[in-house]
Amino acid sequence: MISICYFGFSQNDSAIDSSQQKVKSVVVKEDTLKKERKPRSPMKASILAAVAPGAGQIYNRKYWKAPIVWGGAYGLYLMYDFYNRKHNFYHQILIYKDRGGSDDYIIPYVEQYGTEFTGESPTYVASLPQSTIQLRNDGARQTKQQIIMGFSALYLLQIVDATVDAHFSSFDISEDLTLNISPATFQTAPWAQGVRLNFRF
Repeated sequence: MISICYFGFSQNDSAIDSSQQKVKSVVVKEDTLKKERKPRSPMKASILAAVAPGAGQIYNRKYWKAPIVWGGAYGLYLMYDFYNRKHNFYHQILIYKDRGGSDDYIIPYVEQYGTEFTGESPTYVASLPQSTIQLRNDGARQTKQQIIMGFSALYLLQIVDATVDAHFSSFDISEDLTLNISPATFQTAPWAQGVRLNFRF
């Protein structure tokens, strides 16, 4: 009777252990499938980013980066448009000054287009010497050129960003940080023993 009871107890333990092992194996398999990452093509990401800025970030599933690219490009466009019109404004006055035109022609022009670029009165702007108008014209043109350089830098940067993200798309960047300790053997020195530390991150 005792042996039968013991045998039955052993069977229950083994059944529980086997069921626990099955559950554990399923959990490990789910974690493994969850951490699989679909690699992205760096070439395709670069081409998409070059054709349509922000498309490479969307291809890499970095959706939050695309609005940053679009917002930066739109902001630079607005700045370029403002300084381009400012340059044209002072350039037109400079043409009037260079041709020796009367201030009577400059005053209505400043009244119509100059309120956006200066808070000075049209009479004061019309009376400015040609050298001052030239400085303002050159300043607006230089700023416009700097904005063009900034737009080019943003364009190249978003291509590089899309390419780098595609390169690292297959890397495991999950929050699972584990340390595995196992014995280590050396082929050149079989009598030596050591400990191997494997960091998973």
